[in-house]
Amino acid sequence: MQASDYRQVEQPRRRVRDLPSLIKYILLLLLILLLLAQIASGDFGRLAEGNVLTWIILFFKLLLIALLIWLIRVQRQLTCELTAPTGCTDEQVNQALGALTVEVVGSAGGAGFSHYTLEWRQVEGQACQDNAGWSSDGVHYPGGGGSGSSPVTNGTLGWLDTTVWSAGSYEVRLCVYGIFTSQPTCCCIQFDLFKQFVWIQRVAISPGAPVQTPPGPFDGSAPVVNTNPGGIVVPVGGCVTIEGSAWVGECNNRKIKCFDLRYALGFLPGPMDAGFSPAAYTGPNTGSLLTTPLCYEPPDEADKRAQWNWVISRALTTQLVKTQITIFGTTYDVWKLQDYCFNSAGLLPACPDAQHHCRSGQFTLLLQVEDTLGNLYYDTQRVWFDNKPIYSEFGGIGGLAACTDLHLEAGGPFVPAGAPCGTPWPADLMGIAYDEYIDEADLTYPSDNFDFYLLQITRQGGPTYSVPITPGLSPPVFGPDPLHGTSRVGEPGTRCEDTIPGCTPVNPVPPKAYDVLTQLDLRVFDDVCAASLIAPFTPPAGFALERGSCCGYTFQLFARDQTWSDGWAGGFHHMWSLPWAVCICNDLPPDKSKS
Repeated sequence: MQASDYRQVEQPRRRVRDLPSLIKYILLLLLILLLLAQIASGDFGRLAEGNVLTWIILFFKLLLIALLIWLIRVQRQLTCELTAPTGCTDEQVNQALGALTVEVVGSAGGAGFSHYTLEWRQVEGQACQDNAGWSSDGVHYPGGGGSGSSPVTNGTLGWLDTTVWSAGSYEVRLCVYGIFTSQPTCCCIQFDLFKQFVWIQRVAISPGAPVQTPPGPFDGSAPVVNTNPGGIVVPVGGCVTIEGSAWVGECNNRKIKCFDLRYALGFLPGPMDAGFSPAAYTGPNTGSLLTTPLCYEPPDEADKRAQWNWVISRALTTQLVKTQITIFGTTYDVWKLQDYCFNSAGLLPACPDAQHHCRSGQFTLLLQVEDTLGNLYYDTQRVWFDNKPIYSEFGGIGGLAACTDLHLEAGGPFVPAGAPCGTPWPADLMGIAYDEYIDEADLTYPSDNFDFYLLQITRQGGPTYSVPITPGLSPPVFGPDPLHGTSRVGEPGTRCEDTIPGCTPVNPVPPKAYDVLTQLDLRVFDDVCAASLIAPFTPPAGFALERGSCCGYTFQLFARDQTWSDGWAGGFHHMWSLPWAVCICNDLPPDKSKS
């Protein structure tokens, strides 16, 4: 698109004057006619006689005539001048507005100045005076408000929010209003908009974690969150598809050439921040999230530049591949975008420093777009990557030796004397539910993003019982969800560094140890006392044992964290323990009430 440099100033034209102007002209005419009539009648001959009243009347008539002439002249002296935007104009990131904007520069003022307004429209050949198609949507004035309230001389008149505009030719109209007239003085200017769709908007898909808005993708410190608005920061891991926009153009033969998506260690300054350096994304412990930078270059450049290959609000992790499509029976060879995910668990640096072990830690992503004239455009996004494992292991029932049956018997190790149904029969369930910290030196969220664990017991050939998670039964104490434990339990005795040659855990690793996951009320296994239990302890029908019978039961522990990945809205790292089986015998005497 060829840029134009065209300024259009309002031309003289016949128009109906506004009411205040018409009234001033009528009053001026009447005063002049009255003055001439009095002169013709000799009424002012009394002036020579020293008649004071005649002098006063003459003075006020002349004063009113002078005032009206001044007012009429003032309304013609309002200043209206536009000097920018013009030609091929780049939109700029405006962090204060959280948008892409174009600055409007010029002058608005003059004697009797009241205020000014800005409007815009796409160029379609109309004259500046034509009122069709003008819009004030997305116009921002210095100091806020719905219009410019102060005179401006060769300065900023306002900003146009061009974020959702398409590339093309646009026209801006400035109208300056005076305090003595409602008819403004207007002038226009035309420009060609050079679009800059360069931003990262989402990490991971289905549903994926968006950039927090506000402040939005133009703020380099905006985190990745679970939802907008009001979301919380979430870590991502595994295979993630990065979404956003990477397209610039098009005027003065300027258009996109290539783009790349890179990573670097730590949270780095964004393009609008002091200390921003694209060089920080090259060198050791940096790399590209793309198989190769995506370029719209020969061979078949025109085909690659087809509109369906523009990367606007879609996957940035993509590549151009040659494929075939069939339309109405005819097969064509075309270039099309093919999306893929970035395998962060295999491609990030394994162990570069203490804060980035096991391909995890704080990273900054850099989106870099180059146009055909060599200009570069950037956006950054800060991301927590979590590729550390989670551990889930059920360790048995406290006090029950390995490879032995569990007997429910009055006065035994698990049932109080007399087997009273009104008193809990507590037993400790042991295990390990552990998630490694992203950064071992940071014990706060999201470095600590352990989510929950849960326990299930399944009767052989029968139903499954979800175990309430409580540290004690007299009385029971629950968290927000009585079936979920929200704190780590036990110690796995290993860390992810053990699988990486030459990578040593940041802190000494304690030996493996089971701890109490919850207390289980063994009354759930006795069909006599199970009926007295209330929710959430009530077992499903067919779960408890009749007295004098035995059956096998399987215990399993599930644990998960809050990491997101493609297709995972949290819980990407999750694990069921191996089944732990035990034979339980209900050796309590029969219930005489059923005899």
